[in-house]
Amino acid sequence: MFSRVPSRPLAAMGLIALALGLAGRAAATASGAAAFDVILRRGTILDGTGRPRFVGDVGIRGGTIAAVGDLNGAPTTVEIDVTGLFVTPGF
Repeated sequence: MFSRVPSRPLAAMGLIALALGLAGRAAATASGAAAFDVILRRGTILDGTGRPRFVGDVGIRGGTIAAVGDLNGAPTTVEIDVTGLFVTPGF
């Protein structure tokens, strides 16, 4: 009756939780030099607006999603490559 959940989605959820945790930690220790505490790079973004999914970045500052889109060149404390993973900011 039960199906096995693939480990990749679980790993992705853990990665997002890690990113948010690092963002909070970085916000507490950083002096504001970086625009973002964490940037999730090159993920497939499903933003819940009804728009088609797209590949982009998610910038996190102070434990909150601060920007979604092309953040190429934006300074960050931590960068995580999420290529091939779905990112659903705000869900």
